[in-house]
Amino acid sequence: MRKPEIDSMLTTMLDSHDNVSDLNITVNRPLQVEASGELVSVPVTPAIEDLTPFQTEVFALNLINADRRLSQMLIEHGSCDSSYFLVGRARLRVNTFSQRGNYSIVMRKLETKIPTLAELQLPEAFKKMPREKNGLILVTGATGSGKSTSLAALLREINENKSIHVVTLEDPVEFVHSNIKATFNQRELGTDFDTFANGLRAALRQAPKIILVGEMRDRETVELGLKASSACSIRRRRSRSGNVSPTPSGGSWASACSRRSAAAVSPFMTFSATTSAPRNRF
Repeated sequence: MRKPEIDSMLTTMLDSHDNVSDLNITVNRPLQVEASGELVSVPVTPAIEDLTPFQTEVFALNLINADRRLSQMLIEHGSCDSSYFLVGRARLRVNTFSQRGNYSIVMRKLETKIPTLAELQLPEAFKKMPREKNGLILVTGATGSGKSTSLAALLREINENKSIHVVTLEDPVEFVHSNIKATFNQRELGTDFDTFANGLRAALRQAPKIILVGEMRDRETVELGLKASSACSIRRRRSRSGNVSPTPSGGSWASACSRRSAAAVSPFMTFSATTSAPRNRF
């Protein structure tokens, strides 16, 4: 299969049902989509009753598109994240992973329209965040709890009201922000920078007022984030449940970072995407 054929299949999958959220490509299963919370098969021509290991590998290689970093991650770690743009149709967040010696792919359809804070019915605390002059804001929660969407809405609010420079470091870029009042530079891991630490270090020389860091999984990135939050303005990051407890009662990187920084950064705020309320303020 070549790229035009894959694009045609992906388009067919997206158009097959209403409310499609995910595309699932797994060996010994037909092409499937998740629609309204359930996996359903997608008929294509010529028919594919059960995908072969070769077919899913070809899918994976086309989506990775000869990217050495992604290929290395897939081989060494068993999975990799990327994005895929289906021209004129949709942006997809892609996770390619191995299972029992074969490759599987799950693609999340990303909304092209960025929601507002009001549409998401986020609490008053989110409306106060754009008014912060400096510090570090953590948006945390379990996978699927709405961290990325909440952050996108927050950045839209800033974009519509402030003429500032915003730099985002993401893996991958999920929501594309047009320049309204703010000027956005959205950088993607592997394409525009090699590590979050190096991307954040470079961002400090790019005169931003806001830096969004997609993930903070190592000490160097955390320390640079703390430095950036005191040197510039608001810094936002999103953490997955593996890094930060998704419940307000649990320990979090916020407390760990505050101990490490010896209260050098103020204010230091953390918000939970699962409770949509502030956790702590240091």
